[in-house]
Amino acid sequence: MKVNVGKQDKMKHSKLAALLAAAGMCFLAGCGARLQLPEMPVVYQQAVGDEYTYLTEDNKVYVPYCPYESDLLGKCIGYCDIESMESGDTVRVYICELQGYSSDQWIVEVLDTGYTREGMILRELNATEIPEGLSSEYEWNRIDY
Repeated sequence: MKVNVGKQDKMKHSKLAALLAAAGMCFLAGCGARLQLPEMPVVYQQAVGDEYTYLTEDNKVYVPYCPYESDLLGKCIGYCDIESMESGDTVRVYICELQGYSSDQWIVEVLDTGYTREGMILRELNATEIPEGLSSEYEWNRIDY
């Protein structure tokens, strides 16, 4: 019985090449892609209140509303450098638009580690139009009509 070893090696190499190509395409398509700041990012400041921390930018105050969902994440518009409560180091959080809403009323604060994203949707203090499907986890921040 004659076995063609060269043919088996070619099959193994082509399977490996296909696997590597698929992984590369996934990476290029955005799997694990980090958020990118625009050329002229908006710089937000963190402030600490009695019950919560919040962000400010110009005359606007953004308060925590609810955890973000990745499908609501719009384009990155800026950042805020905050002090980590755990280590005391400065950590950069990215500020993104809330998909379909003006950043004058809603923003998303995102910590992007490269492996995972955690974040919070923030409401501008005077915003009264609540996006469908969102509700505040905080009693002090609920707008009931």
